[in-house]
Amino acid sequence: MSKNTTTIAKHYESLHDGDLTMIGLQPKMDCSNIWTEGYGKAMIVNGGFLKGEHNKEIAYQNITLHTEQEALEDLENRYKKNESFVRSKLVREVSQNMIDALCLHYDNCGYSSSLYFYVNKGMNDELKQFWLNHYIKSGGNVRNGLIKRRACEYHFAVTGIIDFEAYKIYNITLQ
Repeated sequence: MSKNTTTIAKHYESLHDGDLTMIGLQPKMDCSNIWTEGYGKAMIVNGGFLKGEHNKEIAYQNITLHTEQEALEDLENRYKKNESFVRSKLVREVSQNMIDALCLHYDNCGYSSSLYFYVNKGMNDELKQFWLNHYIKSGGNVRNGLIKRRACEYHFAVTGIIDFEAYKIYNITLQ
């Protein structure tokens, strides 16, 4: 896992829920109301995502990451697995930046056969349009944070440059 990948993941995944009255890391809900811990690790209980404010107590009972070091180790382990998966879906050579960006995307969104279709076919214009315009909704609503994240991932994939305001480069209007 590259330092750049860690930088991007840490930027978009807050480590803490902001409750400074409690010692250690606490879980938090993402914009889809899925409970996460550490740097974006979705909490799975009984084989499914743990969702909703009503499951706060269950989320706190199922914490597995207690320190920033544990959160970083978890992030690194997830990305090692992600990279193996990403590489297994590629049928042509791509840059390490593209692999890293695909790992970021996969960790946040899961597998997208359409995304890999465009990457594998080298369809650059279509890839750009797909990456910038898909996986930007949560709960049926477009989310500015997801717009920014997708633009940052895409920009990093094609340029190797981290730009947390890349949406401006692509003239994307926030909602």
